[in-house]
Amino acid sequence: MQILADSNIKIKTVIKADTVLQVFTVGKLDLGNNFTYDHFIDSLKLVQIIDIFNMVCGDIIRLSGQGNYGKVMLNTNDFDLGCYLKEKYDRIEWDMEAQEYYLS
Repeated sequence: MQILADSNIKIKTVIKADTVLQVFTVGKLDLGNNFTYDHFIDSLKLVQIIDIFNMVCGDIIRLSGQGNYGKVMLNTNDFDLGCYLKEKYDRIEWDMEAQEYYLS
């Protein structure tokens, strides 16, 4: 398990057969029982979004956190999540020298 200190995200990678599952545990989120993809992403801190964007490389991505009434999860894949974040946060750019994404 890897922990990203700045954003307090824990990352666990599980490989089964030809599938890579990445689980990002993001901590406390201001979410109820009924939420959308938008609500989940909006509840993340900006530093968490950038760190997730930089670390995503699995076939299946699970974002997990503690909502207002218990555990909340968002299951997606790297392509959908990457496209969604690039569209929503159009100021995310690639730094060739640092080899990571950043918010311009």
